[in-house]
Amino acid sequence: EGQKPYSSKNAKVGTDPTFPKVQVSDQKARDKDRRLILSQELESEERALKQAQQEKAQERIAQHQRNIENIQKELEKIPE
Repeated sequence: EGQKPYSSKNAKVGTDPTFPKVQVSDQKARDKDRRLILSQELESEERALKQAQQEKAQERIAQHQRNIENIQKELEKIPE
């Protein structure tokens, strides 16, 4: 028998003591950078949506709306 593919059902609960730990200050800095990048992407998508709406490009409008929703969901996941 071969190895079973990875599944969250097969995952062990707890943290591997050999797994590297991230300092709280480092994680906060990463979160801040991620929030900044996502905020910039959101602004870009909002501008693109307005342009698509002016051009009445329905497919592009729908795509930009989905992108905006997804970026907003990602931003909500980032701890304050």
